[in-house]
Amino acid sequence: MRKKKKSKFIKSKYIITVILIVFVLFVIATNFSPSVIQSRFTNTSAIENPYIVPENFKLIDAKTLTIEEGGYKIYSISLDENKRIHIYMINNETGTVNTILLNSAGYADYQGFDATPSYKSIQYFIDGSFWGVRSADFEFESPKTDTYIFLVSKSPLIAEQEQFSGISTVDLLVYEVKQ
Repeated sequence: MRKKKKSKFIKSKYIITVILIVFVLFVIATNFSPSVIQSRFTNTSAIENPYIVPENFKLIDAKTLTIEEGGYKIYSISLDENKRIHIYMINNETGTVNTILLNSAGYADYQGFDATPSYKSIQYFIDGSFWGVRSADFEFESPKTDTYIFLVSKSPLIAEQEQFSGISTVDLLVYEVKQ
């Protein structure tokens, strides 16, 4: 007696069914939706189409900054002691920028900062300060009531950096983190 061979069609149908079941379970488990897929792959700015925001975030501000080669722009915000914010920044152009998070005294020092090798230092917050990046995404808790400055620069801030070229358009989203 001859054994019947299973057809390739039945095997492929079984594989497709398993893949569909796994996909459905993934969608259910992660609460994934088509709008999430669309937001991740559309070609719009962060302000028009921000990333998925946690429930404990409240949008405070959304800005677009244009930074000329060799220049910088600032975003300043007054915060009470122990106030938490979340900043999301993305450079919409090719190339990189530097970011520095400063308090009012640090910004005053920065304004007098000479980029030549004078070895003058400025005090800044490590959280929020990044060299040669296309994006930044961080939380910050203010240690005291003050005005805080998020500075985005197209000029070298450390001796080892080369001069940046071109203009950058940067989207900046600032959220209050509810506790």
